[in-house]
Amino acid sequence: MRVYFFDVWSTDGQPLWSYACSGYVRHVAISNNGSRAAAGDLDGNVFFFRPHQSGDPAWTFKVSGPVEALALSDDGEYLVAGDRRGVIYLFETDMEAPMIWRGAIPSAVMSLSFLESKALAVTAASGGVYYYGEVPSRPGYAWSFGDYESFPKVVITGDNGDVVAGASNGTLYLIDRAGNVVDRQYLGGAISALSMSTATHRVVAGSTNGNVCYFVIGGGFEKLATLQTKQPITSLVLSDDGQRISIANLDGTITTYEESLTHLVWTFHTGGIIHSLSMSGSGHITAAASDTGSLYLFNEEKLARTGYPIYGLAPFVLVLILLLAACIATRRRRSRRAG
Repeated sequence: MRVYFFDVWSTDGQPLWSYACSGYVRHVAISNNGSRAAAGDLDGNVFFFRPHQSGDPAWTFKVSGPVEALALSDDGEYLVAGDRRGVIYLFETDMEAPMIWRGAIPSAVMSLSFLESKALAVTAASGGVYYYGEVPSRPGYAWSFGDYESFPKVVITGDNGDVVAGASNGTLYLIDRAGNVVDRQYLGGAISALSMSTATHRVVAGSTNGNVCYFVIGGGFEKLATLQTKQPITSLVLSDDGQRISIANLDGTITTYEESLTHLVWTFHTGGIIHSLSMSGSGHITAAASDTGSLYLFNEEKLARTGYPIYGLAPFVLVLILLLAACIATRRRRSRRAG
């Protein structure tokens, strides 16, 4: 029931501030430069913050039901929220009366993806993808797809406004802005994680059967790499430049790879299910939230500055050094006994 704001360069890991909400906080969002942030709770409150100025909301808005989805535009000027009654709200964050319009889909909002003010894709708990174009000017969706199919994950690709939707039947769809299916890929299980780099038109998806697939989007899905893990994928994230991918498995293990998915950069076992991963644009700072109530920050930039090796490499190097030292000591003892 609290929102926390952290500085990733902090040495003590303590938040700069926290704010107590009236209901359980399910979703938070932050702009690229960190100057604006938002949160939504199950009491139906949407909170907007200017986090570097104050830990109190700049404004609060009450919606018709529990907040089930939330997204800020990259610059933080627009905020979209979806609630359990299927109502979608568009806010302009700098306005005194921030709500611009409200629209509706047939059932509770499951997920949403927001591309600045150009496009909005929403999925419903009862099934279907609903697409809004030219967001500020139209409160009604332009088209819907797969009305009876469940889509837990959705992202918008970039300037052209195409949609990538991950279905509970394990299929990944590419849908153009007119609502036509351009391509589809089957991962198996159910699509449980999805992340997009709009700058590179690359997308990575994970499923409950442990499959991870990495694509570049052109006329369709062009497969760049695949990875088979032994655990269901609970979350993953792709850096803005498409060079780093962090993956969380059901057993609480986080692994970070370079884009080929063959070079393991580091790994860490948390011991709890990771439901949320977030990454800086460079891919060198990763944050994770566990169902144990713990937050984890992995800062390769900070480690590089202090000269320490990153996770995943240090243990192996240390073991090799200890084994080598043990072998040398054993040989010396044997030589002394022989002499």
